[in-house]
Amino acid sequence: MDGRVVPLRRSRGVGRPTPPDTVTAVCARPKCRNEFQRNLTRGRRQLYCTEECRREVDAERRKTRARLRHYEDNVAKLRADNNTYAPDGADAVAGAGNAEELLRTQLARVQGLLVFADDDDPVVQHLADLATAVAQYLGADAEEIG
Repeated sequence: MDGRVVPLRRSRGVGRPTPPDTVTAVCARPKCRNEFQRNLTRGRRQLYCTEECRREVDAERRKTRARLRHYEDNVAKLRADNNTYAPDGADAVAGAGNAEELLRTQLARVQGLLVFADDDDPVVQHLADLATAVAQYLGADAEEIG
């Protein structure tokens, strides 16, 4: 070897850039929805037809989030107002009486459990006290609780 470097022969077509395949895509921005040619290459795929559309989406998203927060705050205030004016603080719009019915059902279950429970157990005593308080809150007879 005399120290000379000999380049390797290239086969035909190797080393030449091949044009990437393209597909027709639709811009992901709701206000645009233009069709564009997207290159099928490695990496993150192109969602928007132009860089301007991508920036506009970010701005529109921020505005929409702010508007949504505003309306969610209004809904919370209206719900609080509705609960203020509803009789006995019950929500008159969304199924009034559901919470009371649930309390009565659970109270009946606890009363059934207390009939067979060990009175010496401190947990049972606390449960009996809680059941008595719930019964008084609901206006039920406290004597119904074993």
